[in-house]
Formats: sequence, C-alpha cells, structure tokens
Amino acid sequence: MKTDTSKSSFKGRLCCAVHSKPTCYECLHSITYTADGVLPGTHADERAPCSERAHSVEPLFKQFELIPEMFKHKEKARWNDGVIDCTFCNRCKLSFITGDPSIKASCPSHVLQNDQRYVAVTVMPLRYSRRIDLERIECAAALTLGPTGYQVNARFNSFSRPDEGDADGNLDNVEIAAIVKALEAVEERMIPHRKRVTERAVYTNSAYFAGEAWRFQLVIITPTDPEVLSFLLGAHKLQYSFKRKAFVERNSMGFVTKKFPVTEERRYQVASFIRAVKRLATVFGIQVHLAYTTNIKRAVARENFKNPMDTIPEAKNLLERGRKKKPPVPPPRTSSMKYKAPRQLNSVKEGEEEFLAGDSFKYLSVDDRFDPKEEEEGADVADPDGIYNATPRLTRIQPM
Repeated sequence: MKTDTSKSSFKGRLCCAVHSKPTCYECLHSITYTADGVLPGTHADERAPCSERAHSVEPLFKQFELIPEMFKHKEKARWNDGVIDCTFCNRCKLSFITGDPSIKASCPSHVLQNDQRYVAVTVMPLRYSRRIDLERIECAAALTLGPTGYQVNARFNSFSRPDEGDADGNLDNVEIAAIVKALEAVEERMIPHRKRVTERAVYTNSAYFAGEAWRFQLVIITPTDPEVLSFLLGAHKLQYSFKRKAFVERNSMGFVTKKFPVTEERRYQVASFIRAVKRLATVFGIQVHLAYTTNIKRAVARENFKNPMDTIPEAKNLLERGRKKKPPVPPPRTSSMKYKAPRQLNSVKEGEEEFLAGDSFKYLSVDDRFDPKEEEEGADVADPDGIYNATPRLTRIQPM
C-alpha cells in the first residue's frame, strides 16, 4: 500500500512551536522534504535514512576558546579573562558551557548562537603511586561530568611504564593516559546516555538531524602542564623516526625543521591520545578541545610522588603479602624543574623510517580499556576537592 507523503497528509507539526521554524536547532525540530519531494514521517522507522558516515568530522586538535560568535549578548560574554561558565542540566545530567550568563539554552539542545553545544568534562589527577608489583606508575583520577553523586561520575586508575625521563616527565605520561581514559569513557558511557536523552525530545523526519541532535563538542578540562597539552595538540602534524627516537617536522621542501626527542613511553601515550581523538571525530562525529586549569592539590600529589621514601613501605607490604621477591624498580629521576617541550634538534639522517605520529601504534592491540570504579550514592568520591563546584579558570596554551 502506497504511503501518502504530501504536505496535506502530514499529521505532525511542520514548524516548532516556539520559533515557528521548520528547522530549529534550539527546539530540536526539523521537518524537511527529501530530494524527491517526499515528506517522510517522524517515527524513527519512517525518517529519511542517513548513513552514520555522514556525521564524520575532521579531528580538531586545538585548545578551547570562547568566541563572540557563541553568544547572543556579546557584551556580556566573558571570553577574555579565562573564565568558563558551566551549567549543569538536571535533566541531561551533563555540564554544558554557556559562556554568557544570560543564556539559558533549551534542554536538551543546549546550543549556543553558533548552533553548537559544548559538553565540559573535568579530568583531575588525585594521587600518584609506584606500583612495584606491576612495574607501572599509577594515577588515580576523577572523571567529573556533573555534581557529586551523579552516576556517570567515576574514579579510575591509569597506568604508564616508567622510562628514562625525569619524575615530571613520567608523571606527565600517566596524566596523558588519564586523558585517554576519559576519552574512552565519553565513547562508552556519555554517548549512549546522550542518545537516550535526545531521542525522547527530538521531533524530526530526518535521520541526519536526529543524529546531529545528540552530538556535541567535547571540552576536556585538565591541570596537565600547558607545555604537555601544547605538544599533544601539535603532535598529529609530526612524523616519528624510529632511528632517531623523535618526532620530526618537515617543511614544504621535505627538510627537517624541528626535532622532538621522546621516550618510547611518551611516544605510546601521545599516539594513544591522537588515535582516541581521531576515533571520536571520524566514528562518532565529536570534536575534542583541551582546556587547562590549575589545581594546587595536584601539584602537592606530584611532589609527594617524587619522595623516594614512598617506595620503601610499599615494597615491604608487597613482600609481606607473599609476592615473588624481586628487585624493586628504582624511582624515576627527580627534578625540580617543570617538564618542558622536548628539545629541538635540527638534523635527521637520510632514509630513516618516519610516519605520522597517530600511526605510530596503528597495529597495537588495545588492552587497557576504561574500567571505572562507580561512585557510591551520596559518596564524595568523584569530586573530593570541590573541583566541579569551582568555576574553571583557564590559562592559554601556548603553541609549541
């Protein structure tokens, strides 16, 4: 039986009730004709079909910036003083960046004036330790998507292998691993949640519009040193040389202009970050921004880790529990200096193997997926230091 797809037979609303628009990103309303002049129904099975590949976007390696185009009242927006205004939505159970205090975006749309929505996720390292039994450096971190007690908040542990770098460099490695874990959590937990919320509210006869309704720009807020974040944002443009053990940058004529020596562990963590960002963009249509904020307790935790005496009771406890006796892993070299971007060298041997940084571990199996420790109801775990309730103050990340 042929379905009547004319305008007169359409039983739903052609325009949104608030703005009288056939397509409204704020109301999540879109009724459109197909290229053949057909007006499909609004049920999920009746919508004009769309491939998931249509939502794929280019990965975005940049720091988050508030721009005037985001806001209706540009004179009220605060994008010059480094302050981000985040609003927690009780219905969506996520934190959205508003920027302009006067903006109260409709739920569950939360779009700004540029028709984009920005979800804020805070990755806060809480404690560092030497796992001598695993020969790993461990970082216990909090993933904050909303107020304390919300089900998506979680604590998780990330790991990195100790290398020949100093203590700060080793701690930077495990913090990069924590950021990668957070990106995995977005894929495995936040995306399904966001889909469920928007599907109940979207009104459209277009599968493409329905898919765009739940997608968002992701802003990762972290206290990881700006020099490290700057390198992460630029590493996708570099190539890696196995012989030189460094990332290299070439000019348009093929000559090496910069060289960044890195340890094997740093190369692995950087490549993991690039792969995670690319996956979110190409598979799920989500672009990632990084934002730096300060946190004094993170600095204290890093200094506590640098005390070599921390390894003595830990090693003793392991032996008392009957573990196989083996020489303890020496702690990384300590340094009072902050980690800087790798020193640049100017030459590279002709014919050495090089490839894009993001492909460095293309065939490496992923065996360390996100395994959160759920926050108990009413427990003050995911936000033990009041991280979420404080307004994030950002510092500009200088390009490398």
